[in-house]
Amino acid sequence: MADKATQTAAPAAPQPAAAPPATWFIHTTSLRCIDQQETNATHGDEVYVASIKFRTRPGVVGTTSTAFTGGLSDISDVNTGETKFLPIAMGRVPFTNVTRLGFAELQAGQVPEVIGTATVLVESDRSADKAVNKLFTEAAAEVKPILAEVSESLSIGDVLDGGPELGAAIADLLTQINDVLKPTLLEKIGAFFGGLGDPDDQIARKLNIFMAVDDVLAPFVDAAIADVLDPDDGVGGGLRTRNYTQRFDGSGAKYELSFNITK
Repeated sequence: MADKATQTAAPAAPQPAAAPPATWFIHTTSLRCIDQQETNATHGDEVYVASIKFRTRPGVVGTTSTAFTGGLSDISDVNTGETKFLPIAMGRVPFTNVTRLGFAELQAGQVPEVIGTATVLVESDRSADKAVNKLFTEAAAEVKPILAEVSESLSIGDVLDGGPELGAAIADLLTQINDVLKPTLLEKIGAFFGGLGDPDDQIARKLNIFMAVDDVLAPFVDAAIADVLDPDDGVGGGLRTRNYTQRFDGSGAKYELSFNITK
């Protein structure tokens, strides 16, 4: 008869431990006016920046969320050549409890989150605050089930096993997510503006989309996203500290917005 030591099941191998979760921020810090829309000699543009944030874990049911972050306020008298800083409440979008994964975690079957924002630059005429807030809140709510249906139904399998096909797999995954966000969230915002009685002028909208992987995996993700994300759609890559700019051009105006990613 086997003794108790023989009968006792061996403990399961411990799962790889990723870095502790942290709060990350996608922060629109400032805007530079390249060409103003308003031509009045004494008063420049009045603009505001609206951000809808999203996060999802591909292939994992119940992990998708979207929200309008609010904090809208006009930045007044913006003239060609000027740079203005955004209030924190309007420009800084937080993502709490984000865990960046590495090769070991991926090989063990863990799935990295995708986080991001759809950022819209608007020249204010101005529509009522209540109507604008309602517009973006509705847009965030309506895109959630559409994004969830695509992202959470993805078959991960061996896609993120850290092997040689990692870059192609990430590119395919992000392509599908971008294909959902572009025609739904971004175009929906444009349609909502067109439906307002006194519409503000949407200058342009861009995506900021990042996968929560560590610094070793980040170059793979950067390269994969660069292959599939048109610069006219936005910027993306591995989630890490970085600074970059995006050009917002439309409705007779041209702006450059500066972003930083921090924790």
